[in-house]
Amino acid sequence: MRVAKVARERGLEPRIINGDSMQVYADLSIITARPSEADQADVPHHLFGHVDGAETYSVARWLREVADHMRPSNGEGDPLTIFVGGTGMYLRALFEGIADIPDIRPDVRQLVEGIVEQDQGVQGALWRALADIDPTMANRLETGDRQRLARALMVRLSTGRSLADWQSDQKSSLLHANDASTKQLIIDWPRDQLYDRINVRLDGMIDAGALAEVERLHARNLPPKKPVMKALGVPSLLAHLRGELSREDALDDAKMRMRRFAKRQLTWLRHQFPDWQRIHADGDQSECWITETIFQ
Repeated sequence: MRVAKVARERGLEPRIINGDSMQVYADLSIITARPSEADQADVPHHLFGHVDGAETYSVARWLREVADHMRPSNGEGDPLTIFVGGTGMYLRALFEGIADIPDIRPDVRQLVEGIVEQDQGVQGALWRALADIDPTMANRLETGDRQRLARALMVRLSTGRSLADWQSDQKSSLLHANDASTKQLIIDWPRDQLYDRINVRLDGMIDAGALAEVERLHARNLPPKKPVMKALGVPSLLAHLRGELSREDALDDAKMRMRRFAKRQLTWLRHQFPDWQRIHADGDQSECWITETIFQ
């Protein structure tokens, strides 16, 4: 990695912290494009593959673990911390902080998950359950936004307070966007090149054993609602393993979903971080441009 090489030449000890919500799971190395063992041996990598797939990881836990790794390294030079990954909620929480909401009680999580299942057949059941006890949050959310509705309902039942109240509390952030020592970069690939890279990358993942990886995950019989079961590419390959899709159709479906996600992600980043510097990548020059931008 050229960035690490230049950092060391300048007396900095680089370290990389994962900002991708799926690369945290130990079960998924290939299908999430986690850094190779060689990369991780060359530069310290943190928060990659350290969570069991049976767990439900959260942005709050990620922030707590990031804070632990933000302490100065034991190297001779000053540390250069590089956050990589595109999970928008993680990046926003890093710079804006989040409400310090207590962990959801297991019994509440189980209750709300049952309501979510009911909502699959009775549209609006989840929204009505929230509206009965927290109309403020219910009125902020769409009836079909199950993920946010479920989160709001869990918070209200588990803590006795509305998520709106928690969100209004004072938040502290780990980094500040206007700090001169902090740089925020978005690599912006031309759309056609980005889609081509997605297609080629998934083919490479399959060659590297992604299907076997998902098959091992499938053998664990984890609940379908677990985040690890929803990672990009996993549902499509699971459909193939269940005999619902041919191998070719499963790959086409996964590529299509990845392209759609990439499009949504770029749109989200453009709206959420309009002031972040964009590096218009092309060919193999992106890392050179990143290096020049970091050390300019």
